Parts: sequence; C-alpha cells; structure tokens
Amino acid sequence: MRLKAGAISAVGIGDPRLLDPAGDLRVVSLSDVAARRSVTVAIDGDRLRAAACVGAPAVAAELQVLFERGLPVPADPAHLLIDRTLVAAAPDSTALNRIPDTAAFCRCNGVTKAQIIAAFRAGDRTVADVAARTRATTGCGGCHDAVGDALQWLADADPEQSSTVPAPARATTGAAL
Repeated sequence: MRLKAGAISAVGIGDPRLLDPAGDLRVVSLSDVAARRSVTVAIDGDRLRAAACVGAPAVAAELQVLFERGLPVPADPAHLLIDRTLVAAAPDSTALNRIPDTAAFCRCNGVTKAQIIAAFRAGDRTVADVAARTRATTGCGGCHDAVGDALQWLADADPEQSSTVPAPARATTGAAL
C-alpha cells in the first residue's frame, strides 16, 4: 500500500499485524518526529515480513525491493532503517537475469523489468531517457538507483550494443534516514 498526501508519503508492506512488538517476530522501529518520518520493520529470521514507512519514500522503496525479491536482511535489522544501499549490496541482486520480467522496478508507475529492457533496446542509455519513455523514477524517485543499475548491467552484458553510447551515470544520494 502506498499513499501520498502532499509532501508526506506512507508505505505499508506485508501484513501490518506483524508489526506488533508483542508478536512473534523481531520488530525494529525508528521515529524522527522533527523530520516527520518513521520506519518500523518486522523480521522473521533473515527475511523482511512487514514494514511501515512514513515520510521516507526512498527507504520504503528499498524495503519494498527486499520484501518482493525475498532478499536477506542484514544481521542487525537496524540497518534497514538507515542504510539505503542494502539492495545494491545484497548478493546477486544486480543480476538482472535472476529477476522476473514482470517484476516492478518502479512501483509508482508500474514499470517492469521487461519495460526497462525494451527501453534499453530502443536506445535509452540514461535514467532520464528511460524516464521519458516509461515514466520510471518520476513518482517517489525511490527506484532511480535500481533503474540505473539495470541499465549498467545491460550495458555490461552487451558492450557492442552499448559501445556507441556512454553508460548511464548514477546519481549519488545522501542517507534517507
């Protein structure tokens, strides 16, 4: 579930009943009242089972990718609340061939892996080019790095097709929370 109300965004992932600290799962929370943001995650073993994220859309996007792909979470789940590089650092997470074609890269606009590949094959080599064709990254922006990573992976996988156009540049962003 994703809700945007003005400048505030709220994202719910998984079953919200799992976020009860009195339940069976490990629940970790961070609240920053001054910045109007909070994140709560429920962990079962090494997997994210639920999350609630208010006011931190980039963190929510990373959590959503971890949840949907079933990627392992860090040994210390507190890193889920503050580290936006988790998906990039996860084992094999950049191997585009392991991600289904129907997987959403941009949840806001419903852009799939297949659409990112089609844009690359049509000549789009930058995140801005893909955004113009597919609208990926034009919602909350949380998928910007994932789209850039996919373009880089595609360029590396087919250097002949990419040799006439420079590889996409990745923007660096500060810590979200």
